Amino acid sequence: MKRVSPILVSLLLLVPTSGYAYDILGFDTARPVAPQHLEAGGSLAIGGDAFALSAAGRIGLVPELEASLRLGGLLKDGDPGAELNLGGKFRVVPAKYIGDSVDIAVGGDLSVVKTDDLFVLGLDPKVWISRHFGLPGERELYISLTLGVSATMTDIDGGDDDASAGFIGAFGTGLDIVKDVAFVVELRTREGTRQVGLGVHYDF
Repeated sequence: MKRVSPILVSLLLLVPTSGYAYDILGFDTARPVAPQHLEAGGSLAIGGDAFALSAAGRIGLVPELEASLRLGGLLKDGDPGAELNLGGKFRVVPAKYIGDSVDIAVGGDLSVVKTDDLFVLGLDPKVWISRHFGLPGERELYISLTLGVSATMTDIDGGDDDASAGFIGAFGTGLDIVKDVAFVVELRTREGTRQVGLGVHYDF
């Protein structure tokens, strides 16, 4: 199974910005990292009421299954804070089973955000669909769609607690700049909060 270095350029669903959402982006496709391989990188994201800098790692556990860890610092409404994101993904339909057309994966992530006066817990089950095209130099181009639902619990010091649910959507394309190194871009909407992210990933 070939390792994937993504660059994700997604078009957001155009909905109004509202509510709280966690702030580290995923830069994911439906194709998991191969077992005993690691993809690592760093990124920044802006949107809604936050700016985030993060480091991320994805590791292949067994064929078709990967786990991810993302850790970031952020400014949310002008207050410094941190975010921890744990995720997993299982490819249920490899492209080779449907005429080398698309890969399909299911999974999700759990995220915790903490600032001086805010605590946010989010849970997002997702479906990824992506198509991958080989290029010279062991590089790759892909097109990706991510859809999901979200659940968010927010605790604000001195304010009312809040719980919300909504939808997640991202559509993108990716390109390996050189073998094992990719620039990544993602645009996403989650519960109406629109974000854009930029980063670099490297395959080990």
